[in-house]
Amino acid sequence: MTAKSRGGARTNGRPGTSLDGRDIPAVFPGGLMSQTQIYLLDTYRGEITTRILSSGKEGARPWIALEDNIFHPQGGGQPSDRGWIGTIPVVAQRLPTIADLVLVTAADDTAQTALAHLTEGTTVTATIDLPQRLANAALHTAGHLINATAGRRGLTYAGCNHFPGQARVEFQPSGPVDSAAIQRDIESAIRDLIADDRPVHASASGDGPRTLVIDGLCEDSCAGTHVARLGLLSDFQIRSVKVKGDRVRVGYDVAHAGLVA
Repeated sequence: MTAKSRGGARTNGRPGTSLDGRDIPAVFPGGLMSQTQIYLLDTYRGEITTRILSSGKEGARPWIALEDNIFHPQGGGQPSDRGWIGTIPVVAQRLPTIADLVLVTAADDTAQTALAHLTEGTTVTATIDLPQRLANAALHTAGHLINATAGRRGLTYAGCNHFPGQARVEFQPSGPVDSAAIQRDIESAIRDLIADDRPVHASASGDGPRTLVIDGLCEDSCAGTHVARLGLLSDFQIRSVKVKGDRVRVGYDVAHAGLVA
C-alpha cells in the first residue's frame, strides 16, 4: 500500500486494471517478453491454465515466469501468494535482476527438482492458495480504511505491514496522542464503512500508477489485492494503538467473510 487519502499526493504504483478486468491491460513488459498480471485483474481468480514464459535459476534455485501470472509477489506490505504449479508447491517472488517479471519459485527444497524440469512454452495449471489470498486481501483493504480514517484525525501515513497476526499501519502524529480515543474513533468509523458495503475497485490510466478507489473515501496508489466491496470484511477490530518514538502504530485484525480460520 502506498497510501494517501483522497486529495493527497500519490506515489508511483504499478500498471493494472479495474477488478472486473475491463479497460486497462495489466501487462508488464520484460524485454521481448510480456506478462499479464491476472492478480491485478481479479482478486478472486484462483486457477488458470497458461504457458511458461521464461525459466531460469537464481544461484541453485530454479524459477519460472508464467505468461498469465496469477500470483501476487510480496510488496506494499502484503505477503507473497503461495500455491501450486500442477502439484508442485510454489511461492511468488521478484528478483532485482529480473524486476519486470513476477516469478514463482519452489516453496521448499523438495520441490526444486520438479520445478527445474519445467521449460519455456510448456502449458501448466497454476493454482493459488485462495483462502490465504482472500485473508491477505481483507487485511490490505482494511489497512487502506485505517489510513483514510486516521488521516482525518491528524495522523500522517508513515508505513504499513499487512501480514496476518502482525498487521499494522504507522503514522506520524501532528500533536499529542490519545491512544484510547484513536482506537475508539477509528474502529467505530470503519465498522460503519463496512456496514455501508461500499464498492472497492482499482484502475489505471496508460502506464500511470494503479489506483485503488473506495467509493467516497479514498484513492490510493496500490498494486495489492483487495476485496470487491467493504461488506466482505468481517471481525474487524483495532488490536492496539501504541506510540513508538515519533510514530503511532495502529495494529488491527480482520477476516474475509466466509473464510473459516
